[in-house]
This record gives sequence, C-alpha cells and structure tokens, in this order.
Amino acid sequence: MPDFPALRPYRRTYNFGEFPLATESDVAGGSVRFLHGDSAIRFGMSLTYEWLTQAEATLIRDHYRGQQGSHIGFALPDVIWAGHSSVANIVSEGQHWRYAGVPEESHISGGTLINVTVSLITAVCPPAGDPDLLVLLRFNGADGTNDFIDESGNDLSITPVGGATISTAQSKFGGSSGLFDGSNDRLDLPAGVTTTGRAYTAEAWVYPVVDFDFRGIFSGRGFGGPTLRTTPSGALQYLNVSLVTPITTSATLSLGSMQHVAMTNTDAGMTTIWINGIDSGSADQSALPTHTFSFVGYGGSPGEYWRGYIDEMRISNVCRYTANFMPPAAPFPGG
Repeated sequence: MPDFPALRPYRRTYNFGEFPLATESDVAGGSVRFLHGDSAIRFGMSLTYEWLTQAEATLIRDHYRGQQGSHIGFALPDVIWAGHSSVANIVSEGQHWRYAGVPEESHISGGTLINVTVSLITAVCPPAGDPDLLVLLRFNGADGTNDFIDESGNDLSITPVGGATISTAQSKFGGSSGLFDGSNDRLDLPAGVTTTGRAYTAEAWVYPVVDFDFRGIFSGRGFGGPTLRTTPSGALQYLNVSLVTPITTSATLSLGSMQHVAMTNTDAGMTTIWINGIDSGSADQSALPTHTFSFVGYGGSPGEYWRGYIDEMRISNVCRYTANFMPPAAPFPGG
C-alpha cells in the first residue's frame, strides 16, 4: 500500500513498548515470569503536525481511509526521520507501521490551518498487498470527472466510453461511484483481462435506477468471457459461450439502493452468482480453462448498458467465495 504522506512532522514522541512477558503460577503457589521473545512489542510513535494547510491535512485523511484505518500496514518516508543520524537507532530498517487510532485534528487561524496528531504502532507484517488482483476500481474522484484509476497494482489503463463519469450522488465507500446512463456508457478494460486458470471472482456494489432491463455489470463478450447482467425482472443472469442455458437467479435486485453482486468460478469450474452474499444459482463451467473480462457497465451486446451506479469493483484471479458470506464492510485492500 502507499507510503505515509511525505510531510515532515513538527515533533516526534516515542513509546518504546514492552517485552513480551507472561506471569504463571508455579506448583508451590508462587509466580514465575516468562520472557517470550527478545524484542519489544507495541512500539509506538506520535507525529505532531502544526499549521498544515487543508490540502496537506487531506493527504493524511485520505491515507488513513486508504489503509482502512488500522487494518493495513505501510512504510514511512525518509522525511519523517529528518534530524536522526541513523533511523536504525530508533526502529529496525524496513519497519512497517499501522495507525493506532483516527488522526486527531484541531483547527487554527480561523479554520484555514490545521494541527494534526497521528498515532502509529509498529506492524508485525509488511503491508498487505493482494497478489490475486486483476482489476480494482474504487471510482473515487471529483464529481463529473472521468478519470478511472485501477488500484490493483497492475496499472491498467481504463478507457471510459460514452459519458461514464465519477458521481458523488451515491457511494458505498469513498464518497463517490461510477455513473452510467444506460444508453452508451461503459468502461473498456485493456485488450481484455484474462485469468491464469478457471478460478476467478468478479464483484461490485451496484445501485440500479429507474427501471430494469438486460443491462450488463461486467462482461467478456467478444473475448469468449463471462457476462453478468440484469434481466427486465431485476434478476441477475450469467451467460457464457459454453453455457446453452443462462443461469438466472430467482432473487432480484432492488431499485435505488446499493447491493453487492458477485460471480465466482472455482478451480473445478463451478460458477456461482451471489446477491448480497447469498448463493443465488450455479452451473458447471469446467470446459473453460480461462476467463476474460473486457467491459464494465456493459453486457457486450447492443443496448446492454448499465443504468445507475457502480462502486468498489474487483476482479480477482481466485475464487473468493464458496459459501454464503457477509458482503464487505470496508474497501478492498489494493495490490
């Protein structure tokens, strides 16, 4: 994940942690202390920033959200350690960090400048990237823009077609989503994105509006890939070149609300559609050795354009769901 913003703190304070000790009773009723390691744990550091501009404070806020609060580790840039002759005198080389809490802010100078205190603790593991990501679109950005950024770590070039834009009208995470007008809006993935084997997961939060029809959420049509679309009744439907009869769910989506949808394929070739984490239909697709995705917001056939919003869309090179699950409660980790 991205390093902490390159902002030099006004002050650093340290909590040098404690050794991993445990106290147990012995057979005589006394107590014995055990040392479980030779390195201190819960090492912490507080960074104090004074007189930050709104833009600088926003860098810290956005980074905190991007790390899902304290869930994802990250590295600190060299500017954090400015003034130390050797960083190794403070922490191990390459040490990673997590947030210990929400950054604290206080406004000064009539609210135009901000003091920020950031509390950090050392992370046990390096930052958690996701090696199975093929595409990750968060649809974050300013209202009305059309810059769609792939955050999978693969740096894919995403091409908007028609009038597909970022909208702040609806959002699951991050304050914005992708808006598709149902007439000619879509996103093109570069030359199709292909799995390395049978297994995959394609998922997103969707917010349909106005009415239902045959409207694609994601598709690989034209490349022999799978398609997930709605039907005029609001059901989800899976299609592929090798499947004579599409999978159509009995459960339906609702207009005007965010819902999690997914389609998965196992290593054995079993494809399943999921609505809000519930298994809603499956079929054997073991005849297909790989799968390709080429469109977001389009079903690959004339007129099959999504009408509504899409947020937090992820395509993975692995089957992530094999039993009913709770839909994600936070943004997906990046690559």
